[in-house]
Amino acid sequence: MDEKRRLLKKRIWYSVLAVFGVLVIVMGGLLLDVYLDFKREGFLDKQEQKTYDGTSIDNMRALHGALMLYYADEGAMPLASGWMDAAEKYVHTADLLEGEALKKFVNPNLPAGSGVFGYAMNSVLSQVYIDEVEDPGNTVMIFDSADTSWNAHGSPSEMAPSPELPGGNRAITVEGAIVKLSDPIEDGPN
Repeated sequence: MDEKRRLLKKRIWYSVLAVFGVLVIVMGGLLLDVYLDFKREGFLDKQEQKTYDGTSIDNMRALHGALMLYYADEGAMPLASGWMDAAEKYVHTADLLEGEALKKFVNPNLPAGSGVFGYAMNSVLSQVYIDEVEDPGNTVMIFDSADTSWNAHGSPSEMAPSPELPGGNRAITVEGAIVKLSDPIEDGPN
C-alpha cells in the first residue's frame, strides 16, 4: 500500500509540475506578445525630445493645468508668492529638450530677456479652496502681467501691461476659460 501511495504522490507531483510548466510557457508567450506589440507600436522607443514653441494662450493653459494638478494633490491653491515654484513640478515637460520647460513660464508676447516671465497669479486665490470662488468662470487665475518676475502675483486689474500686449492682455479663469483682461472680470472671492 505504501508503494502505491508513493507512486500516486509522485504522479500528482509530476502533474502539478507539468501544469505549472505549461502555465509558465503560456504566460511567457503572452508577455512576449505584449512586449512585441508595445515595441511595434513604439511605446518602448525613447521619446523624441523637442524644442518648445507655444503661444501665450498655450502657456496659460499649461500653467492652469499645473495649478489644478497642484490643487488636486494639496487640496488648496498654492501661496501666490510661490505659485510658479508649485506649478513647476506639474507642468508636462517630458517631451522637451533640457532647458525648454522654462519657456512655458515665459510670455512670448514680451520682449525676450533674462528674468522676463510676464505671467502673474491672482493673489486673492492664494491658498484658497476652489469651492470658495463664487464665480470661477469670471475669476482670473493667471494673467498677462507688467511684473515680469518669477512668482509675480497681485491684482489683475492693477498689474495688466500698459500698453496692451499684441492681441490684448489675456487671462485664464479658474474654470480654464481664456478671457481678455479688458472684459468685465472679478478679482476673486471677497
